[in-house]
Amino acid sequence: MSRPETGRMQFGDNWTGIFIRGDHALQHALWLKTALQKFVPQDSMESRVCEGLLKTLSAVQSDEDKQTLREYSECKSE
Repeated sequence: MSRPETGRMQFGDNWTGIFIRGDHALQHALWLKTALQKFVPQDSMESRVCEGLLKTLSAVQSDEDKQTLREYSECKSE
C-alpha cells in the first residue's frame, strides 16, 4: 500500500507545502514541548511562535478541521 511520507508535497500548481505524518508530528511535538520548557523564555515572541507550531503538530490527535482526501495512491503522480 502506498502512503505519503513526511516531506514536500504539492497539489497541482499551488505552493509546495510540507506534509508531516501523524506519527512524526506527535514525536516532533514532544521534542518541541521539551525544548520550549528548557530553552525558550516564557512570554517571548519565540515562545508564542513555537507554541503555535506545537498546537498545529498536536492537532493530529483531533478530528476538528480535518481535511480528508482520496487515498494517496489515487492522488500521487509518478
